[in-house]
Amino acid sequence: GGGGSGAGGGNVVGVNSGAGVLSEPHCDVHGEVLRYLCESCKKVVCQECTLWEHKDHSCIPVSSVQHGASDKILSILESGKLGTKYIKASIDRAVTYSQAVERDAMEASARIRKAMRHFILAAEDRERTLLERVDKFRQQKLTSLSDQMAGLRAALAGLSQTSDMLTKALDAVPLMSSMEIAKTLTTGENQMEQFAAMYKNLQPKEEFITFVAPNFELLQEIRMQGDVMLVGQRSNSVSSNGSSGGMSCLQGNLGSGGGGGSGGAGGMLGSSNGGGGGGAGGSSVVSGGLGGGNILTRRPIVRSTTPAQQRIGSSTWEPMGKGAGGGGSGGGSGGIGGGGVSLGSSPGSSFGIGPIPGAPIMGQCIPGCGNHVSTKPAVGPSLTFGFDGHEDGQVSRPWGITVDKDGHILVADRRNNRVQIFYPDGTFKLKFGSKGTANGQFDLPAGICTDGQGRIIVVDKDNHRVQVFSATGVFLLKFGSYGKECGQFQYPWDVAVNTKGEILVTDSRNHRIQLFSPDGLFISRFSFDGVNHSRYLKGLTTPRGACFTPQGDIIISDFENHRLLLIDATLSKVLAAKGHEGSAVHEFSRPSGICCDDDGRVIVADSKNQRVLIFTPQLEFLWATEIRPSSNGLHAIGMDEKDRPSDVALLPDGRLVVMVETSPDARDQCSPQKTFIQIY
Repeated sequence: GGGGSGAGGGNVVGVNSGAGVLSEPHCDVHGEVLRYLCESCKKVVCQECTLWEHKDHSCIPVSSVQHGASDKILSILESGKLGTKYIKASIDRAVTYSQAVERDAMEASARIRKAMRHFILAAEDRERTLLERVDKFRQQKLTSLSDQMAGLRAALAGLSQTSDMLTKALDAVPLMSSMEIAKTLTTGENQMEQFAAMYKNLQPKEEFITFVAPNFELLQEIRMQGDVMLVGQRSNSVSSNGSSGGMSCLQGNLGSGGGGGSGGAGGMLGSSNGGGGGGAGGSSVVSGGLGGGNILTRRPIVRSTTPAQQRIGSSTWEPMGKGAGGGGSGGGSGGIGGGGVSLGSSPGSSFGIGPIPGAPIMGQCIPGCGNHVSTKPAVGPSLTFGFDGHEDGQVSRPWGITVDKDGHILVADRRNNRVQIFYPDGTFKLKFGSKGTANGQFDLPAGICTDGQGRIIVVDKDNHRVQVFSATGVFLLKFGSYGKECGQFQYPWDVAVNTKGEILVTDSRNHRIQLFSPDGLFISRFSFDGVNHSRYLKGLTTPRGACFTPQGDIIISDFENHRLLLIDATLSKVLAAKGHEGSAVHEFSRPSGICCDDDGRVIVADSKNQRVLIFTPQLEFLWATEIRPSSNGLHAIGMDEKDRPSDVALLPDGRLVVMVETSPDARDQCSPQKTFIQIY
């Protein structure tokens, strides 16, 4: 045992000391021989100490300590071994946490830079806009002043000629007839009045280019945006399986504070710093937040084993995990971001994308349309049009199709490098565009949509840009160029617009989607590039079709990996995924164009399966529209057995409009009666 000096204390002595009374240690306070052991204070004390400083304590004679001393010493040694084990475990956890801190610091720094970059880009965009406006005003004013000076110089020259004429007439008045004098006077007066009017109308007006300073109070608000903090645990972290109260057994033996936590060495050190390290045999799954679109996780695909399961498949969106974690079924790998999956919701949960009562509608099937558009089933096509060719009303390898608020059908006529507009009955209305790189020209246009103002937005795919036109095809603006920077594209494909007029573009070769303002200014992006795809995916996510849900979230079709992805409205994370390669009703093969009705139902052009699939907002299968005549039993004129749907849209009355294309091996055998636009 040990003791210390102080009130009621004494010097440390050996339990089995055999020295005589004179050599026995004495109390530093009372001077008496130390004869008792205070179990409460774990000190050797004298008799006086038991009466005063250690009154009411549990004191036993030193002579009785020898009985059972070996067992007690062994118990203390065992506690020491256990303490050593848990202290080493805590040191190991501290090392692990140190590595995690470095990793977290790097990730947080990257996210901070990315988030703050949006503010910087916004300021730079505003600066560029204001500077362009200054240059515009400068050019306008200089042009106006130049025109005024030219007019004034012309008036000056004319005035000089009139003065010369009148001077000559003054010298010749005696020789002139009355009629000649009258004509000279009227001509001179008229010209003087004309030059006076020119002088009056061409007076230069002094105007100044003035800069209206921004609200500098925003600077302080911007300085306060965002925060960095230390938190006790990551969201959705999974506690370890260590024994509950790990070192609480030491509390009784060593008397140290703090109850043990789950899987933590709480008894020895008071509390676990990390809130749940691993005990013996335990494991820990840590899941971080889904960052700016570059860390994704995916539930491993479990193939159905029974015919019924193969036919029905999964019936809801599969929630995406919020970070990499411990293994899931099928070996524990398979997340897009590598590692296993720690799902943020229970296995039975599902996502709904339909409108929320009372909440604003952020995505509309037909922007600006006064009708509530709701898709309806149909047995077969009620109308087909759009023969192959280059004349008005004919198309060549078209891809994109959309419907405006007046019910007109707009087609991206790809190989003809133009846009054509048809009436709801398929009658040709107008066309615009030609091959080239100038404003209003195209190089293989693909996606097309309209906004609430009636503007037509076209993805000029091989020119790597987006062009915006009026409802009559007059060029308004363009944005984008070839590249990988924000606002640049590499073969953009589809386009969609929300109720705010924001423009979403699928940037296929850059493996990302980008969001722009109605004027084409870059807002945000979500990138799939650089993620570590698993064996279940053929390659990087290749966004093809896109649409907004009524809640404002985004659905894209992953053409390469045969699935749909649901992305949140802020383009910050993947909410859910759906599907894999196959031909069951919940499987896809090269999904292409996609749209949502105003109830949140999802319509997908499942191109290689030659069908259009319609799902509920929870992605439960409703019905399929087969494109092949042999599948729907209708051998309509203009339909071909090898037709594939490329894009879909809905008319205001809910009828389905499908753009079809022929398979590559059948393009040379295309029937002259074949049509490419079908209405169901």
